[in-house]
Amino acid sequence: AYYRVPVVTTAQLAEMVRMLEVFARYLSNAWKRLEIMSDFQRVRARELALDRRELAEVLLTGQMGSGPETNLEVIRTMARGVGLERLPDRVLVLRLQTSMQGASAPSGTKSRTEPVEASALGSHLTLVRVAHLIEDRCQSWPNTLATVVTPGEMCIFTSQNARTPGHERMLLNEMAEAVLRTARSQGFSLARVGISSIHRQ
Repeated sequence: AYYRVPVVTTAQLAEMVRMLEVFARYLSNAWKRLEIMSDFQRVRARELALDRRELAEVLLTGQMGSGPETNLEVIRTMARGVGLERLPDRVLVLRLQTSMQGASAPSGTKSRTEPVEASALGSHLTLVRVAHLIEDRCQSWPNTLATVVTPGEMCIFTSQNARTPGHERMLLNEMAEAVLRTARSQGFSLARVGISSIHRQ
């Protein structure tokens, strides 16, 4: 049996090593490209979040109607940059509040500050997590943008392509209910949503 085993020559071994080295270089290059793409996506996600926040501030302050027509075009460009096909004409305001926050806390002095600080940090992290969940949920809806305005408050800008005012109202109510379900599933039992009237400009 020993003498019937095929012999691998030195040249064949060298060729195998060369093929393995080529494959290793391919894997290394592929991993490097993935790393570059991941870094780019992280930077792009941060820039997109800042652009969404900037657009929200412009829309909420009402700078659109007060400036010249070029300002409106700049805002349309900003909206397209964050994935909106057209300027939103409605805003939903979401207030996140737990049942513990809803209860009136006594205004007496606190004997321990460390548990309060830990609780505040935990509450803040929960708010951030819920905000991300709601932002992800809003991205699945057409022409909708969500952003945090203040801790515990979010604005959801949208423009519904509805057939009738009644159909639009139904779509907005479904959106509000979906957002509330997301918030309440994370412990914000007293979360509330307000829907604005329509603002064409």
